[in-house]
Amino acid sequence: MHRVRDETEIYSNYLLSEFDELNAMYKQYEGKNIDSGIVDEIIGYLIFMYFNGAQSVSLMIGESEFEEPDAITISSALYQKTDGKDVIDRLEEYIGQPYGSSEKDIDAIIRTEGHRLYVLGQMESARQIEEKGASLYKRWDTTLDGKERHTHYLLNDTVKPIDEYFETINGKTKAPGQFGIPEEDCNCRCILRYERK
Repeated sequence: MHRVRDETEIYSNYLLSEFDELNAMYKQYEGKNIDSGIVDEIIGYLIFMYFNGAQSVSLMIGESEFEEPDAITISSALYQKTDGKDVIDRLEEYIGQPYGSSEKDIDAIIRTEGHRLYVLGQMESARQIEEKGASLYKRWDTTLDGKERHTHYLLNDTVKPIDEYFETINGKTKAPGQFGIPEEDCNCRCILRYERK
């Protein structure tokens, strides 16, 4: 158990370093207008996050075979609308704006959307693994560093079957970053840990 957790923590740190690299690239535009070409880089990063979220489940449960997500599944997740807007709509609100000129900078969108895609990749991979006959459960894993939301702190280490909801005083969700409530989803750093029953 500890060995698998250590491997997934290393993996999570790798993903965060990929985000930091992208964010550093974005911040080179500080004080300038953002060229719309950076959107392609951001979309590439989000696809990378989905793919790696899907792969992380295989690592967690020791599954040797990994089924790569298809383009239609990734596209559906990538362009999923929240409050009537998809990721492109949200990014376009900030294209051409000086970096740091708004309360809600583009890096918050990148971080939140990257997290959302990573978790959606996890969920789809777990669903496919169960379809092949495995029985899994999911465990909410909160980043406990004093910056976590109280509602997410209370969910830490809660275990559910993969299709059941986690519940808080603000609503329910099947996974971190999937409430559909900005107060619960924006900048969330929680992930799911999958284990065999």
